[in-house]
Amino acid sequence: MTQSLLLIPLASRNEKELLALCRDKPYNNQSPKMFYGPRQKLTEIRDVLPTEKVSWVKCMFSFEHILQKYWYMACVKCRRLTSADYGCTYTCNHCNEKQSAQPRCRFDIDLTDHSDTITASIFGEQAETLLGFTASQAMHYFNRNEDLPLAKLHEELKNKMFIVQLKPGSTKNDGSYQRYTIVYYFEENAETTSAENQLHRGSNASTANESYLQITTDQAPSCVASPPDKEELPSRTRRSLLSSLDESEETTPKRQRKK
Repeated sequence: MTQSLLLIPLASRNEKELLALCRDKPYNNQSPKMFYGPRQKLTEIRDVLPTEKVSWVKCMFSFEHILQKYWYMACVKCRRLTSADYGCTYTCNHCNEKQSAQPRCRFDIDLTDHSDTITASIFGEQAETLLGFTASQAMHYFNRNEDLPLAKLHEELKNKMFIVQLKPGSTKNDGSYQRYTIVYYFEENAETTSAENQLHRGSNASTANESYLQITTDQAPSCVASPPDKEELPSRTRRSLLSSLDESEETTPKRQRKK
């Protein structure tokens, strides 16, 4: 209780910083990868359930055949959709504050593995990184009625695999269509595969060592020595000692007879 009371003045002194952390959530960009490792359980796409808070899947990305504009106009603070024009200051219905309308990157991706395909949405900086264009650039292409030059990207995605953290989103309209959001993703590269292989090899080596120890323990000789089948030949040193003892026994009676 005393320690809790000590936190109150600390929180008061850092109120602005704490509010900024709660609002911006910068830790979200790093925290998912911190929890992923070679031991992390991957779910097949056909087994992804909307009741699960998050799921990790290994899949390919594709959005070549999805007609979309790759951005939407959003409140600069809460990032909710708005009908306000670009750059206009308006009162956000969610923040209840005057905010500026700015474009934010968003588009849908088909995630495919050997079991099934699921569609998920990706937002913000992660979407811009994957797309190779900012939300403002995508907006300008759209306003000029031009398609984004994505042919090279679509071709590259055909040869890449990704590790993705998914979370269920809101259902569409009558609830018949479940939406999903990409919380985090990263490309499965040689480093990731190497880590998984090393873990697998380490597990196999451990199992092999255990088996070897078990075999050697089972085949180890008993502590009770069995008698040899045939008499061992005496060593050269032992033969020399025996010969000396025999000579001493023979010479001793002769000396006694001389007396």
